[in-house]
Amino acid sequence: MLEYFVSRIRRALGRFTQSSTGIYGDKMLNLTFLRGYVCKLLENTRIKRFLANRHAEMLAEFERIAATEGV
Repeated sequence: MLEYFVSRIRRALGRFTQSSTGIYGDKMLNLTFLRGYVCKLLENTRIKRFLANRHAEMLAEFERIAATEGV
């Protein structure tokens, strides 16, 4: 009887781990990729100057994203 409950708990835990890891992992991967892309854009002085001259609020947000640690 105990083995039955242990196996049910293991199966339920396995399903939970797979579903939560898949969703969380995908979102973290997307955020990490986005942060890297924004950092790369901001390394380009022409792009940074363009954003500063025409879209200062967007530049501020991009710089805030680039400054985040451990996304």
